[in-house]
Amino acid sequence: IKIIMEVIKDVELHVGTPTMSINQMTEFVAASERGKRAIVRKQKHPSTFRVARYATARASFKNYCKNDFDEAILLQGLEKLQNKTPVSQWAASEKSCSIQAIRGFMQSHFPERFGRIKCSFFTPREKQIRFGGLTLVVAPDLIFRWEEDGTRYIGCLKLRIKKKAAEFGVYRRIASLLAHYLRCIAADDEVVVNNFCLCYNAMDGNIIPAPRDLQSDMEDLRIASEQIVELWNVA
Repeated sequence: IKIIMEVIKDVELHVGTPTMSINQMTEFVAASERGKRAIVRKQKHPSTFRVARYATARASFKNYCKNDFDEAILLQGLEKLQNKTPVSQWAASEKSCSIQAIRGFMQSHFPERFGRIKCSFFTPREKQIRFGGLTLVVAPDLIFRWEEDGTRYIGCLKLRIKKKAAEFGVYRRIASLLAHYLRCIAADDEVVVNNFCLCYNAMDGNIIPAPRDLQSDMEDLRIASEQIVELWNVA
């Protein structure tokens, strides 16, 4: 089996249309009314000061996959983080979460999902899709393709690095949206494999695949998208 993993970067947003990140979209579904309004306000009026979060941890994980799951790469990332001197409380929290994430990578059974494979990375074109009246920013961290017995398959993975754990439904909905996203961007001769559409909760090493049947999650997300558009117009 030959699997190709692609790194996705540099999300371009559709200006003027309601735009939601996959993380916020999946949290919106089960949020309180007050929480839903807060999510929409945050997405419509983002902070002008934005920093790429957990860059060292994410880069370490991607390079780890690229280099045949060489644990030495994670150890290098861990050492780099441990040698950093935080200059603020925010930076100290960033360092702590990044260290915890890398340790989560090391304790996970992620490589066992793929066996002994050779990965090569490249960038696909689309990082977001239209979802109802929204621009949905998916931006998975890795996309992987492989061929077996003449059939081409595709899957992807989204890292979730967040200090506060979410309820299981959030992770499952992320995985379901990843599967939906792939159905939007995959080539006509590629088969999306739900079991390889993965939300990877880096803080505890848990890997959550999309369910075999996406219907329930997609209906919840469709309703949420309509609510988001309504709230967006008054936020």
